[in-house]
Formats: sequence, C-alpha cells, structure tokens
Amino acid sequence: MIAFVINLDSRKDRWDSVLSQRDLLSMPLNRISAVTTEQLSDRDVQYAAPGVAATWLSHKKAAREFLATDHQYALILEDDFQLVKPLEFPTIEWLSNNNVDFLQIGFLHVTKWESIDIAFINFRDLALRFLRFVARFSRFINRRFSPKLLIRELPTSSLSLVPTDIRPGGHCYLISRNFAASMQELNNPIIFSADELFVSISRMRVFGMLRFRRSKVRQNDLPSSVTLRFKQKSD
Repeated sequence: MIAFVINLDSRKDRWDSVLSQRDLLSMPLNRISAVTTEQLSDRDVQYAAPGVAATWLSHKKAAREFLATDHQYALILEDDFQLVKPLEFPTIEWLSNNNVDFLQIGFLHVTKWESIDIAFINFRDLALRFLRFVARFSRFINRRFSPKLLIRELPTSSLSLVPTDIRPGGHCYLISRNFAASMQELNNPIIFSADELFVSISRMRVFGMLRFRRSKVRQNDLPSSVTLRFKQKSD
C-alpha cells in the first residue's frame, strides 16, 4: 500500500508533524502539494467557500496521483492527522474480495448528539450481526431477515468495521482505484466539502464504503488553514 499526504507548501509545521509519524505509517509516503485558494477559478467557488473548494481539489489531486501508480489501494491523509499507534488494515485480498472502495479510518465526533448516533449505529451493527448468526439455525429468521439490505451488506468478517455509515472527517481514509477514478467526476461543480461528499454518497450505496467502529486516527491541534467553511450569500 502507498500513502499520500495533502500539505500546503506554506505549512512546514504540519509537514514536520507528518515526518515525525512516518515510522507509524510503515508504507511509502508521498507529499501532495495542496491546491491553494489563489489557484481556484470562478467556477470552483460558485457554490463553495474557497477553503472548502481548495481542500476538495487537493483530495481529488491526491486520488489522481494514486491512479498514476499500479497500487490497488491507497491511503489518503490530510497533514493534521495524529497517530497514537501503528495503523492496522484489513488485507488487500480481503478489501478486494469484499468490493471495498472506501474505508474511513479517522472520523470526528462533531457534537454530543453525533456521538450518541455513532453509538446507536455501532450497537445496531452488532445486533444485525447477531441476527445473521442466528439465521443460520432458524429457517424462519433466515427467510424473514437474510434478504434485508442491512444484513446483506455486513462485512463477512471483522467486528471492527461498520458499513455505509461514513462520518465527518477526511483526515485519514483508504480508497480503491475505482473510487479514485470516480472522484475525478464527482462534486463537479463543487458543492460539498470532501467529508460531506463521502458522508452523502455512502448512503446511496453505489460504492462499498465502511468505517472502523472507533476512529483510529485523531486530528492534531495545529491551526487550520480553512477559516471559512460556508460560502457567504453576498459572494
């Protein structure tokens, strides 16, 4: 596997933070020079704030650089990621056999309500897994529940992964070549931020999208370069 880290040329402080963690990544590390707001066209900011548009185009650029390699999967990171221990992933074979296009490794608990919602979805996932297990011994339960989409989309192994429930946070995720290619067409013109786009399309189930039950990568407290998240009505 290979990693691409999005970093503004002006943010050497963040790149130093990245380099201090490369031993925990244990994979080839490639720096992506982030798109700046000065490089944006009028169309880029027609519906999105400049910082949001530049961030999305930077993620799109990282995906394009990945497509220029011969790797099946790539790790995409923003330069404010913070690891607490070496990352562990499902194998490439498992990801490929289960048609995984997107695996969210780091995500945010933006509000207390979202934390409650995440806990509920995690519990529901465990309940559905139990139901699938019981269905192996009961014809009635198997006939009644096995055809349900929520049952069928469960991963075939690993209790640590929850399907189709992507959360805010684009600072660490893994993508397939299929997803990287689709990123070149999605969100054009730019309306969504990167993480908002991932959240939205996960609900459509066009791609195989999973997240870890618990976020494995934090964001550090270095100042953000995006100060305005929403486009002003007067713009």
